[in-house]
Amino acid sequence: MIKRNAFSNLVGRLWGIVSLFAFVPFYIAYLGSAEYGYIGFYNTLIALLAFADLGFSAATTREFARLSDGSVRHEKEKSRLLRSYELLYLVIALSVAVVLFGSADWIASEWLVVDKQLDVSYLIMLMGLSIALQLPTNLYIGALMGSEKQVLSNGLQIGWGILRSAGVLPVLHYVSNDLETFFIWQLLCNVLFLTVLYIITWKNIIYKDKKFSSEVLKKTYRYALGMAGMGALASFATQIDKVIVTKTFSIETVGHYSLAATLALIPLILITTLAKAVFPRLTRLKEKQEYDSLKILYLNLCKIACIAIMPLSIVLACYSHSIIFIWTHSAVIANDTSTIVFYLMLAQGIQALTVLPFHLSLSFAYVRINLIFSALMILAIPLFYHFLLKPMQVDGLAASVLLTVIAVFIPYMYFLHLRLLPDTFLPWLKQITFAVVACSVAVLLLKTAGIKDGQSLPISVMNGLLTWVILTIIVLSTLGIRKYKHLKMLLNSLN
Repeated sequence: MIKRNAFSNLVGRLWGIVSLFAFVPFYIAYLGSAEYGYIGFYNTLIALLAFADLGFSAATTREFARLSDGSVRHEKEKSRLLRSYELLYLVIALSVAVVLFGSADWIASEWLVVDKQLDVSYLIMLMGLSIALQLPTNLYIGALMGSEKQVLSNGLQIGWGILRSAGVLPVLHYVSNDLETFFIWQLLCNVLFLTVLYIITWKNIIYKDKKFSSEVLKKTYRYALGMAGMGALASFATQIDKVIVTKTFSIETVGHYSLAATLALIPLILITTLAKAVFPRLTRLKEKQEYDSLKILYLNLCKIACIAIMPLSIVLACYSHSIIFIWTHSAVIANDTSTIVFYLMLAQGIQALTVLPFHLSLSFAYVRINLIFSALMILAIPLFYHFLLKPMQVDGLAASVLLTVIAVFIPYMYFLHLRLLPDTFLPWLKQITFAVVACSVAVLLLKTAGIKDGQSLPISVMNGLLTWVILTIIVLSTLGIRKYKHLKMLLNSLN
């Protein structure tokens, strides 16, 4: 089951990566480099307002995972929980729409450094309505994921992604190539996606009891509110640099920083596929108190994460200029963003290693540590930037993100493991330390030997592939996986 769900999540996330990257050059071609900054701002708003579901989507995933045994009682409980949360989401969505509508003029005039020829207030209103309609989809996705309907969930998300990302291109080509048309299309796609999710999610609940239940809320509100607080802080922690960019720099710089941040998401997207697939299993092992099995599964998952994330993150960081040029076909954008990508990619590679521990904490319903460290990141990033790295301008902001992530990484992992699975911290730290040191030394040696970015494009591509192969072999070796049978045994441990 884990392999099938992980594969479906992988396909879904791979499409997420494709949709993030494949269409950006077309958006820039149709709309312009500066106008793409508004799309970057829209994505920042989506990420900032992700906490607005108040943790109910995460609570839904957890409760549906706990209740998915097929019994009549649990199916009816799922039904009451879903209906109760639907009513809450209606209030949330309306509130988000009202707030963004009311603040549109202020954002356009006081916050963004905008093109005065555009009706930016109207664009922000369209963004607000689109986001308000997208928020409730998290509830139904959470329900399907918790029920281990992950193949279905990912299929629906891929279809939605194709429609809104690729479907807008002929609209921009044949109807109108402006931002208003782009955001209207996003709005229409979100309406359709929400409708389809609503129908399919309810269809997958066999025994229905569509009643609002205050008892359901009493049972789950502590976990949901904890997730909401964590979500709010996590949203600001991951978006605080984008907020600073939108306030400080031109809308074109916002677009360039958004491009760099999008590329840097690759490690997180990939590891989240695995984390979401195993979360129901982690939750059940914890609920059954099968801690030995939980430790073995968790450490093996961390090995897989290290193998998948570390070599890829380092290569994408070190070869950022060539990758951006291949992606955007623009030497100007590559020159402007390669340093930003270098810092952000390393930061997100480190962050990706915390994704599985984070989901472990969710399975224990332990969110306090995530609240604390998210708050520290919110404070640290602006402090590093304003007091140390401001002269570097936008590059310094990206470097501030990396410094912050490095500063909080080990303390976060130590206290989280100490609270949940104390025996796993030292084995985890040993694996990570050996892999990081070995990869760092290898990169320096390869650079000294002339295997690096900045040469002709074909040579840079070959150097990047060679570096990835070498680093992957090094990581496998440091983790004790020196033969194919060792890797096979590791993958089989997920059964």
